Amino acid sequence: MESYRLCGTRAVVVAAVAFFLCCSSAWGLDEEFLWESFETETTWAVESARGAVTVEKTDKNATEDATALKLTYAPANRSDFEVRREVRLDLSKMRRVLVDVHVDSYDVQMALAFRSTPGGLYFETPPVRLVQGPNRSVTFHLDTYDFNRFKNPIGEPFQGRDDIRRISLVFWRDKAKKGEIHVDNIRIVGSPEAAWESFAPRLVAVHQTDFIVRAYDVLELKVDFQASFGDFYDPEDIQLWASVRDPDGRTFEVPGFLARFEQPDDPKKKEQPVWLIRIAPRSVGKYEYTVTVRNRMGETVSELKNFTAVENKAAGGLVSVSTRDPRHFELDSGDPFFPVGHNVCWANDYEYYFKKLKDAGENLTRVWICPWNLELERKNGLGEIDLDNAAKLDAVLASAQKHGVRVMLVLQYHGMLNASSWDDNPYNEKNDGPCMFPSDYFTDRTARKYTRRFLRYVAARWGAYASLMCWELFNEVDLTDYYDPEDVIAWHREMGAYLKKVDGHGHLVTTSAVRQGFYEKLWELPEMDFNTGHIYAENLGEAILRRSVEANVHNKPFLIAECAGGIQPEDDQKDPKGVRLHAGLWSSLMSPGSGSAMAWWWDTHIEPNDLYGHFAGVAAFAQDEDRRGRTFSSIRAMIEAADNRKLAVQGILDNAGGYLWVYDPAWLAKPEAPEGAAFDAGAILNVTGLLDGPYAVEVWTTLGGRRRMSRRLTAADGKLSIALPEFRWDLAVKVKFLGAKLPSVQSTAGWTPAAKQKSAGK
Repeated sequence: MESYRLCGTRAVVVAAVAFFLCCSSAWGLDEEFLWESFETETTWAVESARGAVTVEKTDKNATEDATALKLTYAPANRSDFEVRREVRLDLSKMRRVLVDVHVDSYDVQMALAFRSTPGGLYFETPPVRLVQGPNRSVTFHLDTYDFNRFKNPIGEPFQGRDDIRRISLVFWRDKAKKGEIHVDNIRIVGSPEAAWESFAPRLVAVHQTDFIVRAYDVLELKVDFQASFGDFYDPEDIQLWASVRDPDGRTFEVPGFLARFEQPDDPKKKEQPVWLIRIAPRSVGKYEYTVTVRNRMGETVSELKNFTAVENKAAGGLVSVSTRDPRHFELDSGDPFFPVGHNVCWANDYEYYFKKLKDAGENLTRVWICPWNLELERKNGLGEIDLDNAAKLDAVLASAQKHGVRVMLVLQYHGMLNASSWDDNPYNEKNDGPCMFPSDYFTDRTARKYTRRFLRYVAARWGAYASLMCWELFNEVDLTDYYDPEDVIAWHREMGAYLKKVDGHGHLVTTSAVRQGFYEKLWELPEMDFNTGHIYAENLGEAILRRSVEANVHNKPFLIAECAGGIQPEDDQKDPKGVRLHAGLWSSLMSPGSGSAMAWWWDTHIEPNDLYGHFAGVAAFAQDEDRRGRTFSSIRAMIEAADNRKLAVQGILDNAGGYLWVYDPAWLAKPEAPEGAAFDAGAILNVTGLLDGPYAVEVWTTLGGRRRMSRRLTAADGKLSIALPEFRWDLAVKVKFLGAKLPSVQSTAGWTPAAKQKSAGK
């Protein structure tokens, strides 16, 4: 019979060398579960009311793993002795107990004894005579009516089996002799539905992948422990975390998580759960940490451990809101972070897409968790995590980190709470969830509890990845079947605050909505670190500019996280050159927003038409630019060109310069029309309101991103005139103030005090 680790009604005991595993739905009524292998720090004490014996661990005669319990006895006045272990164990649905025993004499008998509640009742099995040498699977039946009560050998049934507080091994031998008994591999046979032991955690080992790690790389701690609990994913039942102190003395906590199940070397043994803690150091130096395991019975804390983080020149760090300017992003390194990218919300091969993004200079994408991509919450298993898909998401974020691409991870898809996918939602009462209607998800206490559990797991497993830019709580939450918008707002307050609490690495939190009047309420929430917009419009550039200006008053970073020429793939497919895409990208770059707009139709428009050059142009133009601390105003204008033609100008300027996009408005209005004539060189772009002094002026091509012209010009009376070169569709312009002249006082008498002093010294 195959042996499994002892567990109970969704209750699990996880051990170091011998992990205890639960999967009750897969086990039959008469399965065998390992209860005690003597590999961990369980305490077996001698019962003083009986004869003397010494107890120790040994590797001699072990039958399960490497260790057995050794009992050594000497001649004594009594023939019996007893060793006991205090437990909290439910045996109400278990049928028998099996024990491996090795004795060196032919005259030894053995019994099991149990002390149960109420009243501390004592029950002892009839003794079994052992043979000299190994005795495998010595069997003690629990369903018989011949149990003995202490000092009352009348046979009776085993009572109080649902709450066992002590298990004893009782032996009888020749009291004139000395000898040794070895005990190992105590198993319990029956149904796992009620067989579980409650006890405080026992920490066995913390395995550290390395002691020197580069900053922002992931350090994994594999934690072996023994504990009783009811649910792998319920922090009220079992919690694992590391308390970390960084080189500057700051402290933070990182939760642990169930990562996977591994098959041990012995194929006869059940898979074993693997618990991990992931830490990403954000600064260079020595880190110290302890690991804590807690369940309902108590907690245990490891000794102080450490690792050292060294410099990682390839990583700028995590993305945060700038401390210099709350309207923009920056990296831990202090460098600005200006997002350029597009959506790849689902894909069969993220490695392929990330390489394409990297080659185009893009640094950001969005990834959805949804029924058809990286689904984590099981339809018929609320509270459980699909560990296979979780491992796939590990690989996605690792690949993104390799290619220098950051990810907006979308945790909830709006269709799960409307007719699109409600039937597949684990929160639906039809799938044994707590919600009768989709709107209940935002208000039901149980639903919110399970959502917090999910968020804790997400933060624990993926919070250490520097490739993760942010958590996006919901995609287009206002498209769900909510009842009251205030319920949705309150839910975001709660979940945003909770996610910040459990994410020890401090990633940004955001969300998204599409309806005017709704998204503004989300924009006001302090729990949302930055705001987003989704725009689908034929005149995409115009719509993006309006939304960016609208969002700017909230004094947060703002990002167009989805955009396209329409809500159907064919809306953009009729524009194979990506003119509307181009307009959206450059309009967002020339707006008060904090990044370029993120296009939507990656698989039906961008990829098949190879439109990556549009992103390359924006990325090249934005590289090394720093908008933080600038007081830009959004500007628009029309200027004259040769042959009585007009050019549109859009940009952001302050009195020290800025960025301008000059384009043919007829080209954007009808991108499918035949190409018009190029604009001759000589069109004048007059920029006013500037500080007087020298300026560096650069003119760029927008497709592919190449600097065509660089000049030094001087502004006088606040005006700078820029003559544009020949171009066909559009150009981009950088205007940078090179600084005022050194301050001085103009001389009107032909000399200065310094000159006079010099003359007097001759």
